[in-house]
Amino acid sequence: PAVALVCLVTAALALAFYLPDDLRDFAQSFAALTLLSSNHLFLLEAGYFDTRSELKPLLHTWSLSIEEQFYVVLPIVLLLLSRHARRPLAGFGTLAAITVGSFALCIWLTDYNRTYAFYLTPARAWELGVGVCLAYWPLGRMRIGAGAGLAAGGCGLLLVLVTGFAFDQGTDFPGAAAALPCLGAALVIVAGSAGAASPVTRVLSTRPLVAVGLISYSLYLWHWPLVAIARYVRPESLSTGVLLGILGVSALLAVASYRYVEQPIRRRALLRTRPPVVAGAVSFVAIGAAVFALVQTREGLPQRFDPAVRSMVTDFTYANPRRRECLFTELNQFSPHKVCHLGERSPATTDTAPSFALIGDSHANSVMPVIDDLATEHGVVGLFLAYNGCPPGSELARADAGSSHRCSEFMRSVQELVTRRGLEEVLLAGRWTFYLAENNLVTTDDGIAPECVAGAAGPAGSVLPAALARFIEGLPTVETVWILRQVPKQPEHMSPRYLAVRLMQGKALEPLGVSLEAHRRHQARADSMLDALARCVGVEVRFLDVTETLCEDGLCRVVEEGGALYRDDDHISTYGGFVAEEAFLPLFRSLAEPSAVDSEGRAR
Repeated sequence: PAVALVCLVTAALALAFYLPDDLRDFAQSFAALTLLSSNHLFLLEAGYFDTRSELKPLLHTWSLSIEEQFYVVLPIVLLLLSRHARRPLAGFGTLAAITVGSFALCIWLTDYNRTYAFYLTPARAWELGVGVCLAYWPLGRMRIGAGAGLAAGGCGLLLVLVTGFAFDQGTDFPGAAAALPCLGAALVIVAGSAGAASPVTRVLSTRPLVAVGLISYSLYLWHWPLVAIARYVRPESLSTGVLLGILGVSALLAVASYRYVEQPIRRRALLRTRPPVVAGAVSFVAIGAAVFALVQTREGLPQRFDPAVRSMVTDFTYANPRRRECLFTELNQFSPHKVCHLGERSPATTDTAPSFALIGDSHANSVMPVIDDLATEHGVVGLFLAYNGCPPGSELARADAGSSHRCSEFMRSVQELVTRRGLEEVLLAGRWTFYLAENNLVTTDDGIAPECVAGAAGPAGSVLPAALARFIEGLPTVETVWILRQVPKQPEHMSPRYLAVRLMQGKALEPLGVSLEAHRRHQARADSMLDALARCVGVEVRFLDVTETLCEDGLCRVVEEGGALYRDDDHISTYGGFVAEEAFLPLFRSLAEPSAVDSEGRAR
C-alpha cells in the first residue's frame, strides 16, 4: 500500500514536469512495478545512452521486485524442506547450499556482466538467503556471551560502515564485495541475540534509532522520487541545502505514510478483510496499466508543453538510431558477423567492398549517422567498429571498467578484421582528453613504447600515446589514418533535456555554450599528443575537426535552429553531426578519388 501511494504521487509530479520520452519511460517503470518486474525492466533499459539513473523516479524499486520474486519462491522451498528434510540440520544445510550457490553465481556473473549480476534475482537471492539461514537456525539456541556479542556487533557494524564509505562506482559490485554488508548485517543480528550484553545492540535499541528503523521503509520509498524529480527540474546541481530540504520532506512523508497507511493496514484498521485487500491490489495494477496505455498511445503527451519545447524534444533526432544494433557494449561479444556497414543503403554499393572503417568509442557512435549518410552519398562502403568506453589503442583498458569490458580483446579483433579486409583508410574517434589523463587508462603491454611518443606527448603516466601508436602500427594495410579531434566539451549538465527544461522555465538558450578559447585550452594537451603522433607513425595522418562549423564569434554553441547540437556534455548529437557535416567531407573526397593506376594496372 505504501508503494501504491508513492507511485500515485510520483505519477502526478512526472505528468507535471517530465518531457514526453521521459514520461514514457516512467510509465513503463510504473507498470513494471505493479507486475513485480522492475528489475527486469531496468536490466533491459541499462545502457550507455539511456536516461541517467538519477533521473528515474522509480529506479529504487528494482530491489522490491527482487524481494517479491524471492518471497514467491521461498515458501515453496520451505514447504519441500518440511516434507523431505525434517531434521533442522538437513534443512539448514540445504538452504546454506542454495545461498552459497547463488553467491557463486553472483561472483561469476559480476565478472561476466555486472548489469546482469546487479538486476537478476538468482544472483541476488543469496543476500536474502543469509537472513533466511539465520532465521532457520533459531538464534535462541545460540549462547552468546558479552565478549562474543561485542565482537560480533562491533565487527558487523564496522563492515557496514566500511561498505558505506569505501565503495564507489569503481567497485566490482555486487560480486564478492556484496558479502561485506551482508556479513556485517548478519553479525549485528547475531549480536542482537545476546540482548543487553551487546553494546552495539544497546546503541541500536535507543529510541531515535528505533524510530528511524520504523519509518525506514517509507523513507526508502519517498526519498528517491523526490531526489530524481528535483534533479530533473534543476539539472545544474542540487545544493546541500536543497538536499537537506528533500531529506526533511522525505522524513515527514515517511512518518505520515507509516502512521496513516502502513500501520492502519497492518493492524487491519483499514482493509480489514481479504476482499478489500485484493481489490486494492487489482486496482493498483489497473492504474499502472492505464497510465502506461495513456502515456504510450499519446506519445508522452507532448501537448502539455508550448511549441518551442515540443519542437526541441520531438522534431530532432539526437541519438544514433542504430546504436543498439551496431555499438558494441558490455552486453555484446564482438563478432565479425555482427559488424554494421556504412553506406550500404545506396543501390550502387550493393556489391561494393568496404574501403574504410570508423573505429572508436561512443564518440564514433555519435558521428556514425552522418558518416553513414555521406558514405551513401559518395557511393562508398565502410565498417563501423565501435565499443563504448574503449579507446582506439593497443592493449588498453579503462581503469574504472570491470574485467568484462574486454577493450583490448575488441581492439585486437578490429586490427585483424581491418587487415583481413585490406582496408587502406580508417577514421579514429575517441574521448581523447579523458583517455590522456593520468590513471584513467591501464595497459597490459609490457613491450617498449614507440620511441617517437614515449614520454613525449601527454602527461607523465599516460599510456595513450604509445598505445595509439602501436594500434596504428598494427594496421599494415592502412595507408591513411584520419583522426577526429574531440568536439568542444560543454558543461556537465548539457543535454536536449536540459535545454527543453530551460525553455519550460522561460530561460533563454542563446548565451549557452563554451567559449572557443576555453575549448582550445581544454583540448590543447590532446591536440598536441595527436599532432606528435602524426609526425612519428609510418603512415599519413590527417585530421577532421568540427570546431569551425560548431563555433563562431568565439562561442561553441549548443543550439542550432531550435535543435540541440549535443546529446550530453561531450557527445555531439545526431542532429549536431549533420550540422557539422562539412567537417567530414575531406574523408569522402579522398575515398571517392579514383585509384592512381594506368591502363595496365601500374602505379602512376
